[in-house]
Amino acid sequence: MKRDFIQLVQQGYNQIARDYLAWREEEAMLFRAELQDLAARLPREATVLDVGCGAGVPFTLWLSEKFRATGVDISAAQIALARQHVPRATFFQQDMLALDSFCAPQSFDAITCFYSLIHVPRDQHARVLGHFNRVLKARGYLLLITGNGDLNDDIDDFFGATMYWSHFARATSLQIIRDAGFEILWDKIVADRPSGSHVLAFARKNFSETS
Repeated sequence: MKRDFIQLVQQGYNQIARDYLAWREEEAMLFRAELQDLAARLPREATVLDVGCGAGVPFTLWLSEKFRATGVDISAAQIALARQHVPRATFFQQDMLALDSFCAPQSFDAITCFYSLIHVPRDQHARVLGHFNRVLKARGYLLLITGNGDLNDDIDDFFGATMYWSHFARATSLQIIRDAGFEILWDKIVADRPSGSHVLAFARKNFSETS
């Protein structure tokens, strides 16, 4: 059943890829200051993985202008758009639940994950964060959108497609990040358009976590 939810997300974003991109392009660059905080901590030629990259706009595009960026997304339609809009990055269609089979251990300096983990069944969030830890280099960074409310297996209309969301409340979400081997440097509640909110967390892989 949980895999059916993931397939629902894949099909939904394949259906709405162009409309969702147009919606994102209408708004100002989100989280610019937070991305600059990440960028200031990374070495030149850093490798950054954008998980759930969508069409690559705006986040993978911003990252690709400064670093060696790779984007992954479960939607083939989103990846096709990303390759058109962000030619300097490398893109792959990939399920984040299988990230460990795709990325070598300790291969990235940073991971970003905006509005993507919340589409994964929440009982799998710890598994995904474990994958993030393994593919990050020692002291690598994670900039992540996670839940700000208790929501389990929610299905609703999204741009005319059926979409799925699942996440824990803020305190539980942050503890899952810690339990996966990360130190949280800061977190903040961020507003969503047109309503609601999520948690944006910035974390660093614990020094003792080397695999």
